[in-house]
Order: sequence, then structure tokens, then C-alpha cells
Amino acid sequence: MTVRLRVNLRLLAFACVAATAVAASAVAPSPGAASSVGVQGATTAQNGVSASLSIPVPAATQAGDVLLAIVDIQYQPTITPPAGWSLVRQDVSSAGNHLVQAVYVHAAGAGEPASYSWSFSAAHAAVGAMVDCAGLDPTNPVQASAAAFASNQSVVTAPSVTTAAPGEILLTAFATSPDRAVTLPGAVTSEYAIGSHPAAGEKVGAAGGDRAVATAGATGSTSASLDASANGIGTSLALNLAGSGSGGGGQDQPPVVDSISLTPTSPRPTDLVTAAVTAHDPDGDPIAFVYRWTISGVVVQTTQTASTSDTLDLSSACSCTGGEKVTVQVTPSDGTLSGTPAGAAVTVAGGGGSSFGSVQSFATPGQALPANLTSGPDGNIWFTEESVATIGRATVPGGAITAFPIPSQSTAFNGIVTGPDGNLWFVDGGAAKIGRLDPSTRAIVEFPMLTANAGGGSIAVGSDGNLWFCESKASKIGRITTAGKVTEFRTKTSSAFPHGITAGPDGNLWFTELNANKIGRITPAGVVTEFSVPTASSGPAVITRGPDGNLWFAEQKASKIGRITTAGRITQFTTPTTGAWPVGIVSGPDGNLWFAENHANQIARITPAGVVSEFPIGSGIGPDKVAIGSDGNLWFTEHTAGAIGVFSLH
Repeated sequence: MTVRLRVNLRLLAFACVAATAVAASAVAPSPGAASSVGVQGATTAQNGVSASLSIPVPAATQAGDVLLAIVDIQYQPTITPPAGWSLVRQDVSSAGNHLVQAVYVHAAGAGEPASYSWSFSAAHAAVGAMVDCAGLDPTNPVQASAAAFASNQSVVTAPSVTTAAPGEILLTAFATSPDRAVTLPGAVTSEYAIGSHPAAGEKVGAAGGDRAVATAGATGSTSASLDASANGIGTSLALNLAGSGSGGGGQDQPPVVDSISLTPTSPRPTDLVTAAVTAHDPDGDPIAFVYRWTISGVVVQTTQTASTSDTLDLSSACSCTGGEKVTVQVTPSDGTLSGTPAGAAVTVAGGGGSSFGSVQSFATPGQALPANLTSGPDGNIWFTEESVATIGRATVPGGAITAFPIPSQSTAFNGIVTGPDGNLWFVDGGAAKIGRLDPSTRAIVEFPMLTANAGGGSIAVGSDGNLWFCESKASKIGRITTAGKVTEFRTKTSSAFPHGITAGPDGNLWFTELNANKIGRITPAGVVTEFSVPTASSGPAVITRGPDGNLWFAEQKASKIGRITTAGRITQFTTPTTGAWPVGIVSGPDGNLWFAENHANQIARITPAGVVSEFPIGSGIGPDKVAIGSDGNLWFTEHTAGAIGVFSLH
């Protein structure tokens, strides 16, 4: 049947957010004779547009009954229940006007008031229903619950839940935005329906009903049809009868948020703000969280996750200039009961003087193609070049470039790094040599590799105080002491083409195998282990140690960023831009990782949780390798433009 703006006073009614009660009259409960099992009555209310909602107590309510209230409202205001009411669950739709449905429970006493009021942090149209039930377990009236969302659909579905005993009541509640006529399935007894549309953008409706579940187990989903498409929420509640034995041996208690911290405490307009939560559940149940982020009172992001942290990217969430208040509200849930929301806030620092995202380019002499770069012991940026036989230096700050000739006259240079001896060490792949450059005297000495035509790659300082490097064509990893003694170790896979290498937190060296599509690990003793990358032909390129103790690498062909633990477990994150071709990657001073997207002409950031943000830097640049300079900014090679670039992180 189709129900709308009508109240059936037989079964459970829900409290949908409102401020002016428009419902059946309510009376104080009486402690008289015990009522029959089941729903005894229901009331509904709406509030026009107000910051509160008052819902009458059903007239049939007696001491020992259980009252349930369902509150439906848009725009995600903070909902504060009256004293004595516990939140069962709160669900927020990400579609449209962010419809909210919150379910509360209360054990009726001998002196119930005529009504209860819910308050909101902002005035909006709301509807609500309150349902009086007799014969429920007073310590654990809701045995299970679940909710699902519909976005611009003509059908809203409440998902299946699992009952623990035969004879339990399944209550289904539906909320719509805007308000719609709702048709419940024939097996469901309609208990209430109400709608409110006092103003444009302030239209919300609700309907609900129940049915008895004969056997324990999955109830199956319940779908309600609407007279027109809308955004909606469907909630299923399995009500636990007294004496059914499904109460779990005691009252289920909601989880508790112990603390919330936001970092940084004074974020810049382009920072990532991270919320870290500690929480516990008195019953030991697993906890999930809803993170609700607002900037100056406007909801900008809602995340539902089991993670104890969540991140908001201010650069995409707002055009902040400083002074804006960033707030996160965290609601914990054990799947049946939701705990009391807790919050934290920080204020965005003034944007005046910030140069974040600004880019400067410094052309190399003759626009030679820079290959790789590093921050030198003198605080300047040093880089190798592919098209001329020189090592370059860019002053920090300023970017004044000077080139220093290489004795071998090779033009196929690769990695460069500051060694433990204070010199610059670089890979001369064209001549199959390792070079050492004294930054004070500019004197260059080269040491031949053991394998002719070995090719080159990256170079890194190992935990053993030696330099470790990739021999791409020979499929070997080389080690050179600061005295120039070279040792070589073969990769397990032939023609692996090792490319990037870095020191890991476990004391080993980690490297990429570009052709073999693997990540390699080599101990200081030369023992090699390989781990396959899940995506075929992904092209793993540069690898770096992350701030989280894992290794992070760029998959250029797959347009992904990979993360591998020291135990060899790989997780992949896809860049938002298709075909971005990420190459160089490095840990930044902000606790995130930064990488270059060569084909997309973008600089990108990825958090340890895998959230990627991209920043366009112009066309025809071809950013390739990256390094953090002594100024705390991101320096990169412009492989297409023939220049050294710097991306401001301040």
C-alpha cells in the first residue's frame, strides 16, 4: 500500500528530526497492567524549519516498555538527543543534501514526560517518529541493525540483518529527500509515514513498518518503492524480545572515543589535516567510525571506515585563506550501537606569504637533459645529465646552474647521491663507471664496474656505509666502498633491468626491476629476494623509504604508486589522472610522499594512507626525478624542457 502523512498507532514509530510536534497526542505512561508483546503505538512530528524537534510519547506507553525514535534531517547538523536516550546508529548519505537518519532507544519509566526534544546545531526541516514497544529485552532491545543508501532512485532498500532467535521483530525505517510517497512491501505492516516541505531545499519524508521473523537467521532485504526518484536511506532493526536468549548474556554497550588529535595543529591552506582516533568497546566488539569534516560549519567530507585515522585535503576541500575553523566529528559504532560523537578542531593559518604550489624553472646550459638529482652536502642541488658529459649544480636558493665536465666524456648518466664521506657519488652508465665528486674542489674520480657495458641506474647509501647501485643491462646490483672497491651481485631474474634502489628500514637495500616487474631486496651480504608486483607490466621505476617504515615505488606504465612492507606485502594506489606515468618519488618533510607525473605534467602527493592529490605545473615540462632540497622544497628534473624545477612546499 502507499502511505504518506499518515500515522498507524499499532507498531514502532521512529523519531525524524523536527522542532514542532505534529502527531497523535501523548500522555504520561502508566505503570498499570502489563501490555501485550509488540508495538503498542507510534507518534510522528515535524518541525517546519527549526533547530529542534519535539516528538510526543505514544499514549499507550507503560513503564518497562522500550521507546525507539528515528530522526531524519538534511545537511548533517550535529544532533543532540534528550537525556536518557542512547544512539543506536546514525547514517549519512553522501548524495544531494546529505540526508541523515539517526535511531535512538530509551527504556520507559513510571514518569515519562509528554514529549522529548532533539536539538540540532543548525536549523533545518526534520521529521521524526517515536515507537512504543512492549516485551523487548530492556538491556539489549536492538539485536542487530544495518543501513543502505539510494541515490536518485525510485526504490530504497533496507539491507538484510541476522536475527539470533525465532519470533524477533524486524523494523524497517525509510527516509527520503525530498519527501516522497512510500509503498511498503505487502509483508510489512505500515506503522508511520510523514513528510515535510516547508521551504525550497528543506524537504524530507519518512515511513516505516514491521514484520515478525519466524526463524532465526538472515532476514533478507526490504525494498520500498517511491512515487518519484529521490535520495534515501533504508534501515533494518532486529528487535530483541525479552527471554529470547539473543541478548548475548548482557547489555551491549556502545563504543567510546577516548581521544581525537588533529595534525598539523595550525594547518596551512594547502595542507592535509589528519584525524587520529583512539577508542574502545566495553564488549570487545570491532569498531567502525564515521568521520564528518566541516570547514566553517559547512560539511565538506564524510568518511565511513574501520580505520582509526582519516585525512582531509584542504587544497581541494576549500579555497581557504586563513582563519577558517576545520572540525571533525567522529562517531564510533560496533555495528549495533553507536557511541557518543566526539570532535576536535583546528584553525587554518593565515595564507599570507604562502607560496605553496608555485613553480620555478632554471634552464640547464644548452638545455641539456637532466637525469637525476640529489641534495648535496653543501646544501645545493646536484644533478646528472643525459645529453652532455657534465655534472650540474643548482644553488639553493636561486637556482644558478654550473656544469662540471666528466673525465669519461660519457653522456649516459644515471643516479647521484651524497655519500657517507661527504662526496657526491654518481653512476656513469655509458662508461660503466661509478664517479666520485668532491663538492669543494670539484675534483672527479671514476671507478670502473666489474662488468663491461653494465648499464646504470640509481645509487643509494647502504646501512653498511657503502654505496649500492643498479647495473641495468647486466641485471646486477653493485656495491662500492668509499675507497673504490667494487663488488657485484646478480639478480635472481635474468634481464630484470634493475632501475631504482634505496636503503630500507630493515638494514637491507630495496630495488625495482623494471623489466621483470618485481621489487628486489638485497642484504648487505648480497642475498637477493624478489617480490612480484600484482599489476602486470607495471614498470616499477624509482623506489624510496616512506615515513611509515615501508618502501614506496612508482609504477610508471600502470600509473600507480606501490607500497611494499619489509615482509614483502604489496599494496597499490592508482593515480587520479590516467596515463600519468609516475617516475620519481621521495619522502617529504610533511610526512607524505611526493612524486612526479611525467606524462601528466603534474607534481603529486600521496599520504601514507594512499590519498593522492595532484598539482599541474604547466605543459611541456616532463617532470621526472625528484629530491627534497635543503630549503624544504621539492626539486625535480624537467626531462622535456631541459631544466631543473622547484615546487614550493611552503
